[in-house]
This record gives sequence, structure tokens and C-alpha cells, in this order.
Amino acid sequence: INHIFSTTTYSGIGTFTNTGTIAIRGTISSNTNLSTLGYPIGISTFSILSGETLTINSSVTLTIPSGYTINNSGTVSNSGTINSQCGATYSGILPTGNPISDVCVSCTPTSGNWTIISSCQLSTSVIVTGNVSVESSAVLVIPNGKTLDIDFATKHLLIKSGSKVLIKSGGKID
Repeated sequence: INHIFSTTTYSGIGTFTNTGTIAIRGTISSNTNLSTLGYPIGISTFSILSGETLTINSSVTLTIPSGYTINNSGTVSNSGTINSQCGATYSGILPTGNPISDVCVSCTPTSGNWTIISSCQLSTSVIVTGNVSVESSAVLVIPNGKTLDIDFATKHLLIKSGSKVLIKSGGKID
């Protein structure tokens, strides 16, 4: 993979500061997780620029972890697998070849208070009867066409530090 740092500045000795996104191109020939590419904490957005190509070889998996984004204005040629985890974002031009795999497990609320301890997405619209708590590091995804219905007059939705609720286009909280 080639990395293009068009908006990068270097300061001090051994300090890397990036004020934009990191552009990538080239071929992924071994299993790769964007979170383990060795960038400093906080680097979580990657772009494929117009006119550039990112190729995922056959039998190879590219993982887009929760909180990471790929913006594609170029070409992604996917002969392998792209796994998009809960809370990950892929935007722009869809890949050619294999589609993106959504590896977000489905979740169903318990009766009464619902505590979400690991990332998941609603598989159906739900009405919760108690409070909802999204625990640290968990992501609750509300996909297109699904609704999380909470009686906010008597109940609450608590999103703890480090956790997220991702409402995709067409999803909603009532």
C-alpha cells in the first residue's frame, strides 16, 4: 500500500501530525486491519483519491474497524473480502468485484432495562420498555428502515464514554 500524506506536517523529532485524511493506493496482499497499520492514535480516516486504485487480492481480508472511515473517490477493486464492523463507515464509490460484508451482529433488547455491552445493530424496529445503556466501547447501529423507540418522558438512553450510537441514513430514534 502506498500512503499519500498531502495534508501532513512533521513537527519535532519523531512526531507525526496529520491535519487531514490519509490517502491510500496500491494492493493489499495480506489480511489487513486499518487500526493496525501503525498510524498514531486518532488517524482513522483513509481516502482513495480520484484516479487512484486500491486492490484487495483474492483470499485477503481488509477490515474497517468501528470508528474508522474509508472515503472512496477512486476505484476499489475487491477480489477478496472487505469487512465493515459496527460503527465503520465506507462512503463514495462502491467497490468493483465482491460487495462489502457487514459483520455487525444483530441485537434485540431485553425486557426492562437494556444494557448493550458489545457492538451490534438492530435487525428489526423495536420498542424498549426500560432504559437503554450503551456501555464503553460498544456501538449500537440503527440501520436504514429501523427505529429504536424509547419513551423519553420516563426512560433514558445513556451513551457511555467511548461508546456510540450510529444512526444510518433512514434509521431513527423515536
